[in-house]
Amino acid sequence: MSLFNKTTEIDGVVKYGLVSSFVFVLIVNYLASSTQLLGGQTIGQISDKYSNIFTPPSVAFSIWGLIYILLAGFIFYSYGFFRGERTRISEDRLETIGKVLIVNMAFNCAWVFAWQFNYIFLSILFMAGVLVTLVFICNLLRHYHFRIIDYVFVKLPFSVYFGWITIATIVNLVTWLVSINWNGWGITPSVWTVNILIIGAAIGLFVALRNDDPAYLSVFVWAYACILLKHSSKDGYNGVYPSVIVTLSIVMSVFISIVIQLIPGVVVLMENKKTRHKKYKNAKRMRKALKKARKSK
Repeated sequence: MSLFNKTTEIDGVVKYGLVSSFVFVLIVNYLASSTQLLGGQTIGQISDKYSNIFTPPSVAFSIWGLIYILLAGFIFYSYGFFRGERTRISEDRLETIGKVLIVNMAFNCAWVFAWQFNYIFLSILFMAGVLVTLVFICNLLRHYHFRIIDYVFVKLPFSVYFGWITIATIVNLVTWLVSINWNGWGITPSVWTVNILIIGAAIGLFVALRNDDPAYLSVFVWAYACILLKHSSKDGYNGVYPSVIVTLSIVMSVFISIVIQLIPGVVVLMENKKTRHKKYKNAKRMRKALKKARKSK
């Protein structure tokens, strides 16, 4: 199979827009996370300023490295790399995803600037834009039966990205409540955190089951595991909130069991598609053989 398929390239404007917006996102996020050039603080320092018992520890945010690698893979795929002639993802569909992803990355950059300059409520609105565009993209991909290579370069990047942005949106909302000194109507932070964890879990399970998407739910496993680490380690809360630890443990066991159940379904869909392709090739050979037999008569 050829690594490059010119017949499946998308519009040039969209291609160049994808690359330029992706590079700009990388630069902006690097400046915000590793330097103080934007707003005089890093993303992490602002997050620490509004510390709460729900926000995952800094190690959780390393998942952005994986997300950007996967998105880079999608962009290569959009250029025609790694695509075979058997792909069922049309150029029009890829082009639509590319256009929406450009909008998504614009919201991503806007979020960084709002966050860096302490416009926390405005950052929620931009985060909502990132989330909505991902919902749109994942709905476009929902009914496809992917080959393994198509799954890795198209479905997987947006499943992981969507999963993390779902978590990030909740974190962003909690951070805003802390920034306005919301007192939680007198309810203790641990009770609120338990409720948020359960609501987040319900959202994650609903989306994962609706889309048959184990990768999406795996991101929740990662995020909740990191929060559990924060609550159970000596460098974190060291078990001060046992109700949070119990909730995280129960929810994570549910997540893992659902992920294990969903994975075979994804594999079966891929195998069914492979089987259908073999049947198609066999039928084609039969038709050619019949034509030859008729000519020989």
